[in-house]
Amino acid sequence: MNRWGMAFVFLIVFCGCDRLRTEYGESRGAVAKTSLNGFAGYRLAYENAGYRSRDITRLSNRVRATEVIVWTPKVLHPISQDVTQWMESWLSQGDRTLVFVLPDSGSEVDYWSGAAGLAPPDQLVEYRRREVRGKNQQLQWRLNRQQWDANGWFAVMPLDWGASLGELTGPWLDGNNLLGQEEGSLATNDSPAISPISDVSYESPRTGLIEYRVQASDPKTASSQQGGVTWNSDIGFRETGPGSLTAEGSALMADWDAPRTTTKVTVEPLLKTGRQQAIVTQVRSKSWGGSKILVVAGGSLLTNYALSKPWNRRLADEIILSGHPRAEGSPVVGFLRSDWVPIAVANNVSMRPVKTGMEMLTEWPLSLITMHGIFLGGVVCLIMIPILGRARKLQRESPSDFGHHLDAVGALLKKAKGETYARRRLKEYAQSLHADSANVLSASTERAEDDIPKDI
Repeated sequence: MNRWGMAFVFLIVFCGCDRLRTEYGESRGAVAKTSLNGFAGYRLAYENAGYRSRDITRLSNRVRATEVIVWTPKVLHPISQDVTQWMESWLSQGDRTLVFVLPDSGSEVDYWSGAAGLAPPDQLVEYRRREVRGKNQQLQWRLNRQQWDANGWFAVMPLDWGASLGELTGPWLDGNNLLGQEEGSLATNDSPAISPISDVSYESPRTGLIEYRVQASDPKTASSQQGGVTWNSDIGFRETGPGSLTAEGSALMADWDAPRTTTKVTVEPLLKTGRQQAIVTQVRSKSWGGSKILVVAGGSLLTNYALSKPWNRRLADEIILSGHPRAEGSPVVGFLRSDWVPIAVANNVSMRPVKTGMEMLTEWPLSLITMHGIFLGGVVCLIMIPILGRARKLQRESPSDFGHHLDAVGALLKKAKGETYARRRLKEYAQSLHADSANVLSASTERAEDDIPKDI
């Protein structure tokens, strides 16, 4: 599909009849699939590569079996000591990959810039206006960003201006990678054999800006920081990108003065721009064995909109296949999202692992038997409602019942002249009935006697 057809498809998919979604960081669900800044396409690329994907809500012993963790924070918050120790223990198992995606300004500006070329003449001004408004928002976000030290793994310095990709350099372009030579992409479910990133010309369409300088952590500089972050009280907790929280999140941040790791690491850029800004950086340590951390300089390089460009799809493929474990079988990739709320770490002492998803149906009270009982109880309750229950047979009264006539006459007499009068009239009626019965009996006897022959 040419670039015009691709742009038209994205206009239909993302715009449609609803508002344009720009939520950042989601990888599963309707929001992740329809948002420009979602990572549903990137997650699908892992699944097309043979991975089984899962969501990570807390770091526990069950997550240790995961071969790859994709960490997409919405804001660069301090990494607590518990999280650092768990991650390094997990990396020490060997053949593990942590993909850390730095949160940036997203792909909204790139979307309006690309869509303006296809906009109708009467809407072109509106497209340009939204593009300019997005660029102004990006400038505000950059002013709110601060220097950040991950926890001793690497350091991040925000750039005043976003660096375009331009011509690329780095070890991933030396032609020694192990990727296939055929066209295709994991992100689009094409052929599993994909061409190396070096075969994609830097003039080809691409999207995303480099808004951070990723470098090795300097212990001297980080020693004067709080929790690895240069704190500026004038800036405080302000928005630094789509989905980042404001001052409400400050009260939720715990362990602000988390100590730095003592693990010695080496930082190596794998892919850089022409101005030597790292796009993908690799962090290794001898104590981690064959494990590594891949730091992606911006989420806008891997969002749904970014993967509509051939070069960005090759970048996603390169990241996925460079971290593919050597072990046979179906590896597992976990997607971890975070904001100002601390990441929960489950251990055998302080926190019991909690079942999530369908696993909750295996424990009381949300067991399968309980759920069936609740369902049957609801059905019984519905049956008890007259309008929803089984039709019942009504008892029909016979119109020939003389007792109803007497009840009605008695009620009228009581209402007219009182109960005493009614009782007297009923007594007279009963006596008249007995008198009539006696007269009838005597008359019948006389007729019978007259009918007897006289000669008998």
